[in-house]
Amino acid sequence: MSFDNSYVERLRKKARGVILPTQEICTILESSFDLSTPRTIADFGAGTLYFSEYFATMMTSSDISIGGGQKLKNSVCGLESKSGNEKQPQAIEHTLQKVDSSNTTNLSEPTANRAESTSKVPTPQCKVVAIDSIYTTLTPHTHYPNITLESSLDSALSRYAFDLFFASDVLHHLSQEFINNLLESIASIPIIVIKDIDSRHLLGHYANALHDLVFNQEKVCKVYPNKLESTLQALGYTTRYHYLPKLWYPHFLLLAYKSDQITQTTTKDANER
Repeated sequence: MSFDNSYVERLRKKARGVILPTQEICTILESSFDLSTPRTIADFGAGTLYFSEYFATMMTSSDISIGGGQKLKNSVCGLESKSGNEKQPQAIEHTLQKVDSSNTTNLSEPTANRAESTSKVPTPQCKVVAIDSIYTTLTPHTHYPNITLESSLDSALSRYAFDLFFASDVLHHLSQEFINNLLESIASIPIIVIKDIDSRHLLGHYANALHDLVFNQEKVCKVYPNKLESTLQALGYTTRYHYLPKLWYPHFLLLAYKSDQITQTTTKDANER
């Protein structure tokens, strides 16, 4: 079965642009990091590939052929990707841009970093690995050749050496124990980006819980970004929080990065706590 055969999934993909602060998310990501540089990006809970296709576009220095001489326009989230002066891929620690951290506390690195598995090798070409358990039964359609589907998170983490880990609206479907184990398992990845619902805003949290109950038939868990920050900082990350409310949903975007692996300062974010 394909997502293309499901009216609900097609409607959900379009509705994301209305419900989610997509342009704000893209703007923050692009002002914080050089997204053309990562070799391998994980999109956990990718679903209909909304953000996977965005990352695939940003990682591609030229138009993507879709056959018959056609080209996909490098435009996602309403933002045009730059062309003509793209940077050549370089080592991630030299080219990723760092969010200004003048108002955050830099914690020291853990004394022992997690050892990389010998099975993890850098991907030879820029790749987005879309991870979602529903891919065992449903297959989303995409024209992007640099998107790979994985139905198992454990399998993806063991097969790829990720430069950036992105999770959008997936943590509120997971238990706190799973989230803690997840953060520990990805602590070797230089950049972690989490988009979710800020449960400190109770009305918005329950509105989202009702949304998930109606459309997904799932009960959700509360996600507290301040607790995520504490955990990530303890793992050696510098964090930046952005509050991005839209409609009645209290969205937040949390950036976490290893300061010793990312250089160069960019503009300050305008949506600090």
